[in-house]
Amino acid sequence: MYGDDVLNNNNLNFEGNSYGAEMNVILSFSNLYATRSSKWNSAGYFGIGFHQYNSVLYERLTDGTNKQIVDFGNNPSRSGNNAASSIYLSAQLGIKRKLSKRLDLEFRTGMYFNYDDHLDATISNRQDWETFFVSSIGLSYKLGKQKIFTLWSGDNDARRASNFKIIDTDKDGVMDQLDIEPNTPKGVMVYGNGKAIDSDEDGLPDYKDKCPLEFGEMSNNGCPIDKDTDGDGVMDRKDLCPETPGIALNKGCPKQEVSSTTINQQIGILASSIYFETNSSKIQSISYVTIDKIISLIKKVDINFVIEGHTDNRNSDKYNLFLSQKRADAVKNYMVSKGVSEDRLKSIGFGESRPKFSNYNAGGRQLNRRVEIKPE
Repeated sequence: MYGDDVLNNNNLNFEGNSYGAEMNVILSFSNLYATRSSKWNSAGYFGIGFHQYNSVLYERLTDGTNKQIVDFGNNPSRSGNNAASSIYLSAQLGIKRKLSKRLDLEFRTGMYFNYDDHLDATISNRQDWETFFVSSIGLSYKLGKQKIFTLWSGDNDARRASNFKIIDTDKDGVMDQLDIEPNTPKGVMVYGNGKAIDSDEDGLPDYKDKCPLEFGEMSNNGCPIDKDTDGDGVMDRKDLCPETPGIALNKGCPKQEVSSTTINQQIGILASSIYFETNSSKIQSISYVTIDKIISLIKKVDINFVIEGHTDNRNSDKYNLFLSQKRADAVKNYMVSKGVSEDRLKSIGFGESRPKFSNYNAGGRQLNRRVEIKPE
């Protein structure tokens, strides 16, 4: 005990006890940079606590007995008559060694800052805080059913590795975690994402499509809907004269030379079967056969033609006008590349301004997305 008027003869001692609780924020230093700490871990503990304590100061006499000098627990000047209480802060460093999945050995040392000056049975007129060091060594046992804990990153990696399995339910070479169609039948050809291949892009995968290389209707098992309007045995989609009975050798047309009017009608019908990629001016591959038929008819007559592009009303007027012009240009450019004189063709885009069907339903909008080829 020290002060301005106190003499310390080194014969003072004290006895005391303390009870309290502490809450810590723990910062793991070993995992700051994703280091794999599998056996050792160091951490900082920063805490705040509250405790009650009682201490008595004694003077040891020459005969070996103790003489009570101050009983701090009964000192009315304290925060309590029987026991004092205060708040304290702590900063500690702990080093932990993994012994098993549930048991750790830890050494911890740190400094405590007590908001009082009586904990060690001494009073100083020089400070209001009391600081002291505490070191401890002990065992930590983890409770609960979980056998692996987040502190040891090596255990977590082992758990993730043991839990990860490559599963390919449909045996198509794409694991289920990446397969958007994990239950395709055995032997079905798929894309890299596991989706079954649809060669003609008609919405029906090849293994369900009876006409996998021809763009058709889903309601007709992926095949074009065949009808023979003129009853000549040549289906309309292959009949150059679909409304006039003809012969198969002449592609459904009568053997005699057809008139320019009939040719114009045939071109108009065929043009309705020209398809483009969605929201694009790229012609679908299935449509080139149809355009080639139109080219053969154009070469039979000495008439100039106008290629009109039309869209539905989805998107802005400006964009639809642009898209329809690009589609009309795409058909014209293909025809020119196949030998039709550019002077005989004109391409015009009308956008959404000339709908033939209602734009209030999907079927009508699909029919409005069209190309028309007419004599100029």
